[in-house]
Amino acid sequence: MKLQKFNRANTQTRVDGKPSVRINRSGTFAFNKSAADVLGFKPGSKVNLLQDVDRPRDWYIQLTTDEDGLKVRKYKTGFIVGAVIIAHKIFTAINLPVGEKSAALRIANTPVDDNCFAILTNAYTSPVNKL
Repeated sequence: MKLQKFNRANTQTRVDGKPSVRINRSGTFAFNKSAADVLGFKPGSKVNLLQDVDRPRDWYIQLTTDEDGLKVRKYKTGFIVGAVIIAHKIFTAINLPVGEKSAALRIANTPVDDNCFAILTNAYTSPVNKL
């Protein structure tokens, strides 16, 4: 018999306490409390999600007052945004395996430019790829 061991070292776990967003295939972006604090979310806030054209794997989130911004809603201890097409574009950029239903991505603690916070897609490793 050959057994494969699964534990925290080879299985993706939650990103507790660090600013992060969990994105699912139905297009829900769920920001934890730490991310909401870093980004300055309040009920009624709006955001833009931005992709670097020259580096398509690089994504950013920006708090905005634009009328066309995506509306942020309070949910449990964090906030959520709905954007199914953008979620699928991010999944394509990070090569999320077809069987995976969601991805947890860290968010930078400080803005890089024009109040844009990096979604740390380069730090993402699929649980399938870690085994």
